[in-house]
Amino acid sequence: MKPRTDIEKAIQVAALILKSHRSLVMPHIKLLKLIYMAERRSWERRCGPIIDGTVAALKHGPVCEEVYDLIRHKHPQTRLWKKYISKVGAYSLHLIRDPGISKLSPFEVETVTAVAKEFKDKSEWEVVDETHKFPEWIKNNPGDSSNPIPLRDILEAVGLADEAGELANEIEEIRTMRDVLCS
Repeated sequence: MKPRTDIEKAIQVAALILKSHRSLVMPHIKLLKLIYMAERRSWERRCGPIIDGTVAALKHGPVCEEVYDLIRHKHPQTRLWKKYISKVGAYSLHLIRDPGISKLSPFEVETVTAVAKEFKDKSEWEVVDETHKFPEWIKNNPGDSSNPIPLRDILEAVGLADEAGELANEIEEIRTMRDVLCS
């Protein structure tokens, strides 16, 4: 069973990142990378996700798949996404309405804000280059295609190699219970 992304949290994370830019506009590829980087940092610092979901290695680096689907308007909850974030041209996104941060913990807000601030002055391609250094992307490099990035590879990459197998199994059990209880 694929882990599900918390779409409301994903929208709030995207909005926080977009608000870090004065114009509230950002290339979608940069937004995707910054969301993944915040997610990765959360795994590293507290051994848990912010938005959760499946991660894929694409040609231009790792992405949270359901967020990518929202951006491409190929997700069942695209209507909710479009209430807050709109496309500008073919490759940029604009925050049109602030969804707030009610679903995010103080840790999550701090993590997302720190990542956005750290890469604020970097171009989308500089951010892509940064994600190409991640061991989990290198290990699952898809060339011109895409590959899933197993949670175990992310955990190993952020320094949890000794616990990665056991943690990945425990997290999968939690996800399964959540899916059963929330269905």
